[in-house]
Amino acid sequence: MRYSLISKQIFGYDLTRMALTVDFLEKNLDSLNFKTIAIIGDGYGRLGCILKLKYPNCNIISINLGKTLLFDYFYSYKVFPKLQHKLVHLNKDFVSDFNYVEAERYKLLYIESDLFINIASMQEMNYEQINDYFSLIKNQTKPTIFYCCNRLLKSLPDGSQISFNNYPWSSLEIIVDELCPWHQKFPSIKPPFVRRFDGPIQHRLVKKSK
Repeated sequence: MRYSLISKQIFGYDLTRMALTVDFLEKNLDSLNFKTIAIIGDGYGRLGCILKLKYPNCNIISINLGKTLLFDYFYSYKVFPKLQHKLVHLNKDFVSDFNYVEAERYKLLYIESDLFINIASMQEMNYEQINDYFSLIKNQTKPTIFYCCNRLLKSLPDGSQISFNNYPWSSLEIIVDELCPWHQKFPSIKPPFVRRFDGPIQHRLVKKSK
């Protein structure tokens, strides 16, 4: 894959599941070219870069914890050094290629996106944080798509349990809802070489209409 060559990252399981995610979105949505795509918790900028390579006119917004956001920027800039990259502090800061928003500050900004994506990080949040992101999606002024891929049930360090089905899905129209086919097992260097995650992982594609 072109991203793997340019970024000098091994084409392993993480890149494979990102590529499969893009293929899934392509099969279920209209072209994402010229669209704004907000990725919540990308990590290393992998998904954003793959989307930008496939849809060169899309606008990427990466929302991540401040320290982790540095990795999104580093690898995105490495792959696209000639494009615009901006750490967004004010609404006027948004550019047409790559925008980096600290998760600690996103509620201070006006974020509009055609597609929101979250993969395996909402399961690490508490319900208050999850509800805040859903509010961002539901308060969009135009029709919006949300792709969410997370553990059906996850226990947090404080002992609380986060259930995928208890996310605030109400008022969102379901397009696809199933166990994620490529996100149930992962390769391991030790026998039996393929292992299951600690619980089933669901992916759901929903639409927020006007």
